[in-house]
Amino acid sequence: MQARTAAAAGCLGAFGSAFGKLAGTISARNRWLQLLLPAACYVGLLLCNAVMLKLYVRSLQGLTSLHATVISVSANICVTGMLGRFVFGEALGARWLLGVLLEGQLTHGDRLAGERRPETVADAETSLRAEPSYYELWGIYNYKAVLSYDGTAYRGFQLQHGRKNNAPTIQKVLEGALVKVRQEQRPTLRLQAAGRTDSGVHARAQVVNFFSHKLTADLDLLRHSLNSQMRNDIRVLQVQRVPPDFGARYTATGKTYHYYIHTHPVQNPFSHRYRAHVWRPLDLDLMREAASMFVGTHNFSKFCNYSPDGKKRNPIKTVRRFDMVHVDNGLRFEIEGNAFMYKMVRHMMGAIIYIGIGRLPISIIPERLGIPDTDRTGFGDAYRGYMVADAKGLFLHDVVYPPHGNPGCLMHPELPHDKYGRLWIPNSAAMQAMSTHNDADDLEAVESSFEKEMLQAHAS
Repeated sequence: MQARTAAAAGCLGAFGSAFGKLAGTISARNRWLQLLLPAACYVGLLLCNAVMLKLYVRSLQGLTSLHATVISVSANICVTGMLGRFVFGEALGARWLLGVLLEGQLTHGDRLAGERRPETVADAETSLRAEPSYYELWGIYNYKAVLSYDGTAYRGFQLQHGRKNNAPTIQKVLEGALVKVRQEQRPTLRLQAAGRTDSGVHARAQVVNFFSHKLTADLDLLRHSLNSQMRNDIRVLQVQRVPPDFGARYTATGKTYHYYIHTHPVQNPFSHRYRAHVWRPLDLDLMREAASMFVGTHNFSKFCNYSPDGKKRNPIKTVRRFDMVHVDNGLRFEIEGNAFMYKMVRHMMGAIIYIGIGRLPISIIPERLGIPDTDRTGFGDAYRGYMVADAKGLFLHDVVYPPHGNPGCLMHPELPHDKYGRLWIPNSAAMQAMSTHNDADDLEAVESSFEKEMLQAHAS
């Protein structure tokens, strides 16, 4: 009798784990059902665990603790296996058994161990389209968010590593909010941005994308929840679900930056955080002509800094538009291009300002645009005849993408994808066809940690 009681305790433990797993995977279009169904599962989990504990204690009245534990665990493993096989479709094997023994719970990831990997693009597409219900319930969902922020108090967008890890960055704050709201770990998010703005640089429409195991129907509520977890100088303007192969950085076809200069002799105390102050008289016609010289496809080696990570990138970029607009007591320069090197906009603006105040000849622009990368002068912020323009005047104004409104359709079906539609990149050459129009920052964004892990997983 006591042996049956111990076995029943183990079975209830397995059912409790199943309820807990279901709570994290249930999806419903109705908002109330989205809340009530997981809550019901959690109630089931608590009841199963409470009864399990009571039965296990009762079994100890007639069995030794060792015997009761062996019987309970054995029953738990058997029932867990049946639930995993018939309810969740998981493959049974040595790896699954080891996971049960070590973790004591069902693991969805082991289902993939028994499935065939897509070996071709057609396989990946067929997998996505043939199993829409599986994709909707179990796939890793991709979300795009548009942010606006005042970068004054932050050390740029990108998360800092090493000794600088405590430095406040936009990514650190945003990921912290996502972890709290989504209840998922930071590595799961795989967050990336369209532009890794530098310290003190602002954004009106920065674009990021992040992944999640959870399908969210009320995106307005998600936006509100994220904003409630962050300071007022960072705001999420919009959240939408996007195709799994959308990448905020590597699928962008263009970016627009705005740079503001305050030209009044006295700086405005209410705008000093967002405008560079130039009190000297400026030759506006010469500045407009200098800006027009940057338009076109050029080698911008002389108008950028070495990247902080030390990686060499392709300096050939295309500036599509470089306009000067008069604003109240100042100027706004609008720079549109396919991609930009590190501090490239600030270098161009620094040269234009020095030309405008008469400290630099305009001929320096065509001269330096023709100098190859092997003959670079200066390093970091070294003086090159002009000072790099202040960061506070720079805004990331807009990022342009191909159509991506349908999250169920791949943006780049011609490229290899994994089972969930995420890009599977076996080598950087596979991405070259897609990135010829925007250079994709030398494919560096494509070869992010997420894509590298996908490559390793498929190669193993």
